[in-house]
This record gives sequence, C-alpha cells and structure tokens, in this order.
Amino acid sequence: MNLLRAQAAGLTCPFGWRGRTLPEVRIVTDMRIQTRTPMRLRSALSIVGAIMIAATLGSAVSALQAQDCVWTEALRPVVARVHEGDQLSGGEAPVPDRTATDRFCTARSPCAGIAPGGLAADSSGLLYTTHPEGGYVDVRDPRGEIVSKREGFMRPFAIALDVTGRVYVGEQTAGRVGVFDAAWNRQFYLGQGDGEFVNPTGIAVDPEGAGWIYVTDGATHQVRVYDGAGTFIFAFGGKGSAPGRFDFPAGIHLRPARGSVPTRLFVSDQNNDRVQILDDRGNFVSCIGGDGGTRRFGRITGLVSDRAGRLFVADSFQGQVWVFDRNGALLDRVGEFGSAPGRLMTPLGLTIVDRRRIGAVGSSKLYVASFNTGRVEEFGLSSEVSALERRAEKDGRR
Repeated sequence: MNLLRAQAAGLTCPFGWRGRTLPEVRIVTDMRIQTRTPMRLRSALSIVGAIMIAATLGSAVSALQAQDCVWTEALRPVVARVHEGDQLSGGEAPVPDRTATDRFCTARSPCAGIAPGGLAADSSGLLYTTHPEGGYVDVRDPRGEIVSKREGFMRPFAIALDVTGRVYVGEQTAGRVGVFDAAWNRQFYLGQGDGEFVNPTGIAVDPEGAGWIYVTDGATHQVRVYDGAGTFIFAFGGKGSAPGRFDFPAGIHLRPARGSVPTRLFVSDQNNDRVQILDDRGNFVSCIGGDGGTRRFGRITGLVSDRAGRLFVADSFQGQVWVFDRNGALLDRVGEFGSAPGRLMTPLGLTIVDRRRIGAVGSSKLYVASFNTGRVEEFGLSSEVSALERRAEKDGRR
C-alpha cells in the first residue's frame, strides 16, 4: 500500500491551508506511523473543506469513534493499464501504458496549471470538468477537444448531470447549486440559491423514481435533498460518528435501482474514515472503511460505480483510487502518488464513460481529476469487467 501522501512541498493544498508552515504530522497507515517533516503549502482554494488537524498535530489521527465498518480483501486487478483511445477491442493486445494527458492537455487545449476538480460524463461520452481556480466548467469530446465552456462561476467544484441533459454545478464561494440546460442556460438554483449551502462538495441525481437531487454539504455535515424543481424536501446526517451521521461528507454517488437491487447512496464520510452506504431516504445500510481504530483511507473525496457494481473511491492524500466489489471487499488500487503520466496528486473527481452505451468499441474508461498535476487521467477498465457486468445484469433482473 502507498504511504499517505500529505502533499509534497510546493503543492497546492485543496483543503484550505493558506501558505502556512505545518508542524510535524504523525500519520497512521497500515498500522504503521510515519513522521513527516514540516512543509509549506502555497495558497490554495478550499475545495473539499478544512481538515481537522489540531494545533500540534501530534494526535491528528488518533483512534476513531466511528462504527466498525466492512474491510475485507478479494484482490484482483481491475485496471490493468491505461489504454489508447478506441484501440482496445476483445481480440487485440493492450497497447503500452499511457494517459489522457496528450489528448486532454495539448497545445490546442492546454490545461497545465489549471487544477481540475469535479468530473461528470453524459450519455454521449462528453466529459464535464470543473476548474475551481479558473471559475469555469469545460466540456470535452472523447478526443479531448473543448466543445463548450461556461465561465463566471464562483469556485465551482461539485458537478452532476441528469438523464435529460441538465447540468448541476455547486459553487463553493456562493454556497449554491445552479441547474443549467445543455446549452448552459440557467434554469434555477436549488432552494434559495445563494447561501443555501455552506460548502457544497458533491451532487448526485436519481435518474429514476422521484428524481431527487442529493447534495453533500461538508461544513454542515449533512446531505440535503431536493425535488426535480429545486424545492427542498428534507436533510439527513448531522455531525457525529454514529451510523448515518457524518464528519465532513466530501462526495456522494447514487447507484440507481436495477431489478430487485435497490437504489444506494455512497457518501465519502471523510473525517470518519469511511464510505457510508445508505438507502435513498438516508437510512444507514452499511459502511466500508476503518474498524474504529485502524485508519484505512487518507482523505476520500469523489466516488463512482460501474455497471458491474464496483465502487471507485478517490483518496486525495494517498494519491490513488480504491476499488471495491459490490460486497465492499477491496479489489484493487488505481494509480499512485506522483507527477508522471498515470500518477496522481490530490485526485478529487471521478467519472466513468461506458463505451458500449455510447456505441464505441473498446473498454470503459475511468477518468480521474488529478488536482495538483493539472491533468485528467484516463484509465481503461480491465477486460474482466464484461463477465462481471453480465453477472450484475443477471442479478438485477431477478
């Protein structure tokens, strides 16, 4: 397992530490304690909220009070390598490792120095990326070319799409979530608009059933729920470590119902070191993560699942993406800390483009917003996914 990466010197920290020299940090990972020397982090945006670090940090990650969670391992590779565009098909050998860097960060479409935050993809494979520092959202086609861009946001981070093509953008400075059509005409804001949220960190939209919109607010430790017209319905959570309560929910993902398999919400309960799994009413079902004393994650943020039911969880401090099966068992880790292509520094947003659903040849793609490298990394999912998908589809029809 990679050691916890607590941001190398000179990196942008998306957690609100503005140019401070941090004291020595004791970090617990894999039952080991690593001592890091002081570091200076340059001024940065508060993307996913302040980390709870004491003045001395000597006991920054002491034993948690959270509910014991599932942690089992069924290790097998799920992302064998990064694949070249549409080159991979069932009978072809994988191409050499590469990333989307040369397609998503080119002279024609530069993104060097522009830190990507949230990600979402539509049914045609268009990739939506928020840029908190730049105050805009860009939309790129599968080749990486920008096809549209919407400017004027106030630290946009969270983003989601619904089945009608509407775009939901969370603005952290304004404390609001705006709803736009596919041409970027604003339709409405959720709730009262400005100030409805303190720090909207994640958005999920139920494509079926009531069509509810779920927004995590990291600062109030809640998930707020709205109907399709933007009217507030109810909230759940609140600060705490008991099941169903949160300590800085940093992201949310909704896996819609399929057959007899019900809708599930997945919430990155960051400071409780767990992913909570809940039903669509906010009732606790289970969780994945620490056992109440052993810290498993670094700082988790974005989440997404694929058609096989595998859950992908971005770990911003570890510089990797955790992958779990439908039962919560750890399958694999994607990426590792570093600045080279295919490596991650502060991964935040995640999304998956299912190649079959858009009529393209090749494996499905996992996209990761690597905040501190200024890149969107593209990973091809392993060929094993097809068998898993068929099994999941069969289970869903029962």
